[in-house]
Amino acid sequence: MQNVIDMCNHILYHSTIYCGFEEMTDDMQHEAIGLSLKYGDFAVGFVRVYLDIQEEIRNECY
Repeated sequence: MQNVIDMCNHILYHSTIYCGFEEMTDDMQHEAIGLSLKYGDFAVGFVRVYLDIQEEIRNECY
């Protein structure tokens, strides 16, 4: 359960980067790498699902 909490916190904290409004920072990249090392494929899969859902939502608006 901690993995879900950590990933949600990461995405919420860096939501403007994940939505494409800002460029990736070194701090964000280091945090993402740390989560990937800690949680493995779960972290990558979690972000992929999040980005897929965001894209679906954007497409529904147009």
